[in-house]
Amino acid sequence: MKISLCMIVKNEEKYIQQCLESALDIVDEAIIVDTGSTDTTIDIINKNFKENVRVINYQWENDFSAARNVSLSHATGDWILILDADEKISCDKAKLLEILDQTDNRAYIIPIYNFQSSGNIDYSTCMIRLYRNEGCRYEGAIHEQIRFSDGLHTKEVLDKAICKIFHYGYLKSTFDSKGKIERNINIIKSEIKKNPNSAFHWYNLGIMKMVERKYDDAINHFIKSNKLCNGIRTTFSTDLVLRMSMCMFALKQYKMCGDFLDHALEDNELRKIPDLFYYNGLAKKAQKKYEDAMLCFDQCIKIGEVSEGISVRGIGSYLPMLEMARIKELQNRTTEAIMLYMEAVLNRNNYLKDGKEEFILLLRKHNMNDVLNEFEKVLNVAVS
Repeated sequence: MKISLCMIVKNEEKYIQQCLESALDIVDEAIIVDTGSTDTTIDIINKNFKENVRVINYQWENDFSAARNVSLSHATGDWILILDADEKISCDKAKLLEILDQTDNRAYIIPIYNFQSSGNIDYSTCMIRLYRNEGCRYEGAIHEQIRFSDGLHTKEVLDKAICKIFHYGYLKSTFDSKGKIERNINIIKSEIKKNPNSAFHWYNLGIMKMVERKYDDAINHFIKSNKLCNGIRTTFSTDLVLRMSMCMFALKQYKMCGDFLDHALEDNELRKIPDLFYYNGLAKKAQKKYEDAMLCFDQCIKIGEVSEGISVRGIGSYLPMLEMARIKELQNRTTEAIMLYMEAVLNRNNYLKDGKEEFILLLRKHNMNDVLNEFEKVLNVAVS
């Protein structure tokens, strides 16, 4: 069984080496379509990976699908793995090959961890990244989608313990330096001119306006997208609702955000998404509706961390705990606040120990030195 890595790159000197180092232990060949790099990307590939990688020079046409399809046309493997240069894959190759050898499935979604500049990590299980090499093609100039010749495929998610991808491209320094915002907006607007009634294009334009922090524009584009959906649930329906609420919250339209989410959460499918309850809780807290906010945050914890779709890591665990602790502190319910802070900071999903400094300040404020000393021992940190 042979696996082909297919990539498109341009000016990826920051991440290309770690990407290929992680992937070449898994795949049998790598096809890289370069769309006009002017940095040291190709030099790095030639110096370190020349024997394992085939580089194809390609004139960029403002069409991601066209570039991806070029890479597919050169792949000779039984399976194709798709990675971007700002990603790193972690995989148990033996277990993966065992799955592929025994499966009748044609495609797999690989869990992706998107690192954000805020310190948050978005978890996503929405994108097919591994599939049989059976005449597939990509469609769409941006946010391209894989299409099978007969239109049929499975969407099984690989166990993250076997295979997962770490994505660094959403870090602000990376996103800004590569001019992705302007490039993406230009492509999306071009696609809208071709098909002004595409809900997906308006949704994507709204996302880019969010990145630019033009939240009013983003909301208008999301509303346009929602209208064009005509009441039909799409693959991006949940994210559309979430992003609209995030924009309202960013604009400090707290009542509007809360009312909007109260209505949205009457939908049983949306009630499975902890992120929606989290933003509803934030909106209620901003209005000083503390008991309502506590109910929302408690619901996040009851749902827990999701294993499908898109969600911020921690929204089903320590992040709502921190907000509950802050509410208790505002209400001068110190003992309850302390317990919640401790549970949140020590939560296994809280890799960066968010809330630690707030917790320490609270303990010092109330002269709880014994608790502080024990906390210091547990975390094995020096508290100055």
